[in-house]
Amino acid sequence: MHTLNLRNIPIAVGVAAALVTCLAPPALAQLDGEHPAFRVDARRTGRSVYAGADDSLIHWRTDLGGILSSPAIDSDGTIYAGSFNSTLYAVNRDGSVKWEYPTAGWISSSPAIGKDGTVFVGSQDNYLHAVNPDGTNKWKYWTGQPPSLPAPVYTSPVISRNNVLLFTSDRGMVYANDADTGASLWTANIAPYSLSSPSVGDDGTVYVGDANGDLHSIRADGSTAWKFHTGNRIGTAPAIGDDGTIYVTSADGNCYAINPNGTRKWAYASMGAIGSSPTIGYDGTIYFGSNDGYFHAVNAATGTRKWMFMVGMQISSSATVDINNNLYFGGQDGKVYSVNSSGLLRWKTDVGSRIDSSPSIDSLGTVYIGTQGGELIAIGDANQVVANAPEPSSIILGLIAAPGIFALARRRRTS
Repeated sequence: MHTLNLRNIPIAVGVAAALVTCLAPPALAQLDGEHPAFRVDARRTGRSVYAGADDSLIHWRTDLGGILSSPAIDSDGTIYAGSFNSTLYAVNRDGSVKWEYPTAGWISSSPAIGKDGTVFVGSQDNYLHAVNPDGTNKWKYWTGQPPSLPAPVYTSPVISRNNVLLFTSDRGMVYANDADTGASLWTANIAPYSLSSPSVGDDGTVYVGDANGDLHSIRADGSTAWKFHTGNRIGTAPAIGDDGTIYVTSADGNCYAINPNGTRKWAYASMGAIGSSPTIGYDGTIYFGSNDGYFHAVNAATGTRKWMFMVGMQISSSATVDINNNLYFGGQDGKVYSVNSSGLLRWKTDVGSRIDSSPSIDSLGTVYIGTQGGELIAIGDANQVVANAPEPSSIILGLIAAPGIFALARRRRTS
């Protein structure tokens, strides 16, 4: 029988412990799980703390009725995904459905998992739903306006350090609610029909794009700090770097680096509109896919190209980067790709349907992704276990959060 083991870490335990105690608090202060939210954390970096699959074996495919939503994974390994059939699904590691939570509208919103296991997800039914870990309703918040003005929640919620739930609605509002009770704390205006999911900095500042092409910086009290204008709509989630730089992609074909004061640092031009959120690699490299059919790698300091990887069809899926700096993303060509940090293909697998969902990685290294054809798909190594994965030790979690030493804590699956 195959088991999951941790490779010996090639440094003294005493040194490791000293390094861990010096680390800053993690950005995931109010999120919990193996992949707790869209783009993993509150800053939407796309950084997984696990090593992803080295092989492209499809372990299982479960039909959930059409998926734009990106899966979230809790600390027990349960996978959550929303569906076109107006249902939030909880799926076990073996692909069986654990429970179903119905809403009155289809779900493109990716779930976010709170510290207490509550699952937050938006729906076309004009509600943000808070769902208990057993699949029952905890509370729901109505975003519509009387008498019948709709305000569907298409984007993905996130939770800040002080337990504030942030999300947007289609009528052009940013909402800050108490994550425990659902009580409204404040709202802020952006352009209607905006599809950018908010990101939260370590200081509580909220960043979100809108349909007019503006990136908004909103203080923790709901007041606007500044706006930065791009040349076309922003339908992606901004990513916030370790130094506070905000990276955002736009339908004008550019990826922008914005200083925390709202001034432009650089702009990198692709050859097509961009609907893929930027990913920040562990070495600081910025990654994104474009409608030009290429996956791009950009130097964070200068905004110059490092490399391009050709897919040949547009890429809407936002990449996830694993602890070894390997990248995982889907394409409109119906394939899931893994590319290393040098831009070389590690593997690809054809899942037979267009992919807009972004991949999630669990503690076993399994990669989960949804397809527009309706399936949640688990991709992994031939020798890995699909259930009952142990949690990584606190020392390893600390090590992989530290810049420059993440390679010392590489997890391997061995037989």
